[in-house]
Amino acid sequence: MVVFHLRQGHTAAPLTEADQINEVFRVISRKKQEVSELRTSIIPELEGLAFEQLSLLTQLETNLVESKSTIPSTINQLNQIKPGLLDQLTDQSGFNNQLNEARKKTEELSQQLEMKDQTIRELLTFNNETTQSHQRQLNALQKKTKELSQTQKKSEELNNQITILKQQLKTKKQEIQELLCQPLTIRETSENQKKELQAVIDALTNQLSQAKEQFGQEKDLLDQQITTLHQQLETKSQMTLELFKRNIVAISGSWDNTITIWEDGQARVLKSHTACVNSVAVSERKEILVSASDDSTIRVWSLATKQVTQVLKGHGNWVYSVAISSDGEWVVSGSRDKTLRVWSLASGKTTLILEGHSYGVSSVAISSDDRFIVSGSGDTTLRVWNPTTGEVVRVIQGHSSWVRSIAISETDQYIVSGSDDSTVRVWSLTSGDLVRVLKGHSGWVYSVAISIDEQFVVSGSRDKTIRVWSLSSGETIQVLEGHTGAVLSVKLSSDDKYLVSGGGGNGDKSVRVWDLSTGKQTQELRGHTHNVWSVNLM
Repeated sequence: MVVFHLRQGHTAAPLTEADQINEVFRVISRKKQEVSELRTSIIPELEGLAFEQLSLLTQLETNLVESKSTIPSTINQLNQIKPGLLDQLTDQSGFNNQLNEARKKTEELSQQLEMKDQTIRELLTFNNETTQSHQRQLNALQKKTKELSQTQKKSEELNNQITILKQQLKTKKQEIQELLCQPLTIRETSENQKKELQAVIDALTNQLSQAKEQFGQEKDLLDQQITTLHQQLETKSQMTLELFKRNIVAISGSWDNTITIWEDGQARVLKSHTACVNSVAVSERKEILVSASDDSTIRVWSLATKQVTQVLKGHGNWVYSVAISSDGEWVVSGSRDKTLRVWSLASGKTTLILEGHSYGVSSVAISSDDRFIVSGSGDTTLRVWNPTTGEVVRVIQGHSSWVRSIAISETDQYIVSGSDDSTVRVWSLTSGDLVRVLKGHSGWVYSVAISIDEQFVVSGSRDKTIRVWSLSSGETIQVLEGHTGAVLSVKLSSDDKYLVSGGGGNGDKSVRVWDLSTGKQTQELRGHTHNVWSVNLM
């Protein structure tokens, strides 16, 4: 006992045997209290070890009462108590095994993704010379591959988070080990020191509990992502098989009152309208074709049976344009009667009549998220509408003549418009601001389209040419020539590699297919007896 006083800087003084016994009793009492506090505050896994230490202290206390000669050995045993609770907690929780298992699943999944991607690349290489429809399916698969790669990246990020979590657990283990391994000194501890010690123990206990809970949540999330990736791989395999089942399909609407479906150069003619067909739109999701005509009707066709399933009536004049929502549940139409109508395909009824244009509505388009309708009119303006309320969101002005055609980019960032003022203009959908004016045509611009990647714009004109424009620079990239009359309609394939166009005037009446990589015409489809005012692709 004299040694302990000297270490604290006190003057050595002899202690009586009674003093020594009392001092040891106080130390044992404090140790029992500390172990009891640890038992109730640290996570349940430590309870067994705390109980063992408490039993040891109780035995030391009993021995001391029975025999005073054990005082020196009791002091030595007290100084040797250094609990290793965190090592056992880590082993009992099985964190390392769970971490290794999660990493193993992630590695196996990555290998499966690589094997699937290699298989699809070989299939796509084998079918590089297939039809235009194959190309459209290829683009869909590439988009799905990108989504899967992003999901794999998230899985790798989660794996990194698990590694960080393990390091945090190791750090907490070291902190508690240092706390528990501090030498036991027989001295009076102040109440403030006791509170600080208890606060540290409580904080570390909470951190361990939170870390354990977080690890469980992260593991559950990883398991869910693994399940989702397996489902996506199965879907990807199914899409690969479908690649071999589909052929290129082009659709055209003409002033000869007919719609023609072109497949492998063969024509299937659909007849029902009693006047010129001005616009055709397709929903592959619902397997329907929708057409608009000078007979003032919109007709819905089954792609499976090639028969009319609905006739939508309500416009008071020619219907110039029609578009289908992304979910295939509703359509919008623009008419010479100066109105737009929104139709429910479930009921076949008009749900909204949009009024505001002062001249015929020649073109309509729907944003990819179905939140906006955009229209172009002979009054030289574009209007952006809310399809839920029917309210005008904004009026866009800038063209000096009839706005013939409207297209919206895949990300809903841009609107592209073509006009009788011979210009193509690019606008911001969200603000209505003019982004760029594309000049080069020498006649009216009847039709426009924008690529999926928003890198280029295509336009068809009365000057008999098709122009491909760089969206970033506004410069003409290609001029496609071949039509003998005006180019009345243009449509891009889903992979932006091919273009379909419809012509009219000077005996043209043709549908033409172009390879944009070479700028060359690959097909000329003839069968219509009048101008081709609308083309589309499946």
